[in-house]
Amino acid sequence: MLEARNLNFAYGARPILKWAGFSPLKPGQMTALIGPNASGKSTLFRVIAGLLTADGSVTLGDTDLATLSAKARLARVCFMPQFFAANAALTVFDVVMVARKNLSGWRVTSEDMEAVGQALHDAQIGHLAEAYISELSGGQAQMVSVAQALIRDSEVYLFDEPTSALDLKHQLRVLSQIREAIAKRNAISAT
Repeated sequence: MLEARNLNFAYGARPILKWAGFSPLKPGQMTALIGPNASGKSTLFRVIAGLLTADGSVTLGDTDLATLSAKARLARVCFMPQFFAANAALTVFDVVMVARKNLSGWRVTSEDMEAVGQALHDAQIGHLAEAYISELSGGQAQMVSVAQALIRDSEVYLFDEPTSALDLKHQLRVLSQIREAIAKRNAISAT
């Protein structure tokens, strides 16, 4: 279970999180974090992912996430930011492969190749495998970002507005896809 207690964070003198927290989130379920713009939702996700340091505690099971190294935390918590920015000369296939290999050695196996192909197929973006990431529309790039997250084997998945650049049909499909992947992995998810 993932739980946050008494989180306080400020950007300079501007407080964003004040005694924030949530009851334990259970594996296999997708939880929605709802609030107005600029209310601290993205900041909360960044704190949980370890990208920002806040007062208070975030625990996963019996582990205080603040005690983990950055690499260990990255292995357990996957964060998909709201905006996907890529200016590199990489194909969609390459970008998803990098997400898979980020925590392991860089030697690519046949299993890695199959997993990336399957992730692209599941996200219904297989036809974009050889397209350069810099050439994609906002919605297509967001689908790549979802595939990058779901190819990882994490305990916690944090999706910051994963459907904001998608039309309604694709929003429903992506949310269904995320829900299925989380249930299959018995992982914790917040979006």
